[in-house]
Parts: sequence; structure tokens; C-alpha cells
Amino acid sequence: MRCGEGHLEDCVTKHLAPAFSLTCKTAGLQWSRGHCPACHGRNCLSLAIKSRSLFWNCHRKPTSAHPEPACEYPAILAAAAAACPQCLTRPKARQPATVSVADLAPLLDLDDCAMRLRLACIVWDMAPREAAANLGMSRRTYYRAVSGVPNMARKRRSA
Repeated sequence: MRCGEGHLEDCVTKHLAPAFSLTCKTAGLQWSRGHCPACHGRNCLSLAIKSRSLFWNCHRKPTSAHPEPACEYPAILAAAAAACPQCLTRPKARQPATVSVADLAPLLDLDDCAMRLRLACIVWDMAPREAAANLGMSRRTYYRAVSGVPNMARKRRSA
């Protein structure tokens, strides 16, 4: 809450409920029959407080005039933050995770277990020992992957 109200319920009661024409359904916890800020639908917005967080929901039903389904949560949250900037912050856009080619090129020369371990370190952003534990690698396989010693058991010929 950016508005300075002490409790979330106070902010909803004083600012958000009047802004979206919400009526209180359950004292201090649920509001309904409001105007959706994303699709501007009437009597289709509900708001609930659960574990000190706001949960917005649009219950608009598709009609011939508006065949689109109900609004998604991120769209409602962004439109509500634009309508009440004193109370809500706009959600930050997620940046896609990127891995450079320079990080991937050395993987081509690795043994299979070493490659799995290195990929796990990059993807999970972990130390090698933690990544090996998450992968379920044995201690022997971990040391082989870290030291770069190839798996000699695979290269043996049966007599």
C-alpha cells in the first residue's frame, strides 16, 4: 500500500471500493459487483483480501457484443494501478531469461553428466554442488563431472 493507510482493509474501504463501485460482501475481506477497470464491464469485478494480498477477479460473461472472455489477472491489476496510483503500484514486466552464446558454446565439448551439471548451474543459478544435489547426482558422478574425467566404464569392451 502506497497510500499510507495502516491496514489493507482501510485502503480498500476508503479508496479502492469507491473507485470501482464495489460493494462489501464480507466485512473487510470481500467486495463484489464493481466496474472492471480493464474491460469497463459493469457489475463484474470482485476483490478479496487473502493473507495480506489483493486478489482481483473479472466475472464478465462473453456476449454477442463483447465475445472476449473475462479479463486476465495481470490486465486487471495494471488497469487498477493506473486508476489508483496513490494506492497501487504497476506490476513490473518480467524480463525473459537470456543465456549468451558464450556461455553455451563450451558445453558442446563436455561429457554428458558435466553438461547436465553446467546447464543446471546456469538455469537454476546455483553452485555446482547444490545443482548436483537437485539433479540427484551421485558423489562419484559429481566429481567426474567437475574434474572432467570421462566415464571410462562406457568405453570398456566386453570380452
